Amino acid sequence: MNRSEEELIQSLIAGGIVGGALGALFSDEENRKENATLLAIAGAAILASYKASQRAKETHLPVYKIKNGSLIKEHPDGRVEILKENLNVNMNTPSKFKLT
Repeated sequence: MNRSEEELIQSLIAGGIVGGALGALFSDEENRKENATLLAIAGAAILASYKASQRAKETHLPVYKIKNGSLIKEHPDGRVEILKENLNVNMNTPSKFKLT
């Protein structure tokens, strides 16, 4: 296993521990186990995404984002280029999810 893979695994473990602890701390007795598990997964995913974002910035390549309905290109030197305005992005996500 190389250093990059080890760092990723450590990030997933750390995010899972923090997320699980918060899930247990802020949940009622009835849902504690389920919420701790879900927040452990979410914590691991968030931390891994953050680490990946930081590593991507080190490549000095532009980043493409959708911001305020426009497709933009952020350059490493801080310049922002608007590629397309008024995108019709429909994000119809349900307010609740049921894991089965």
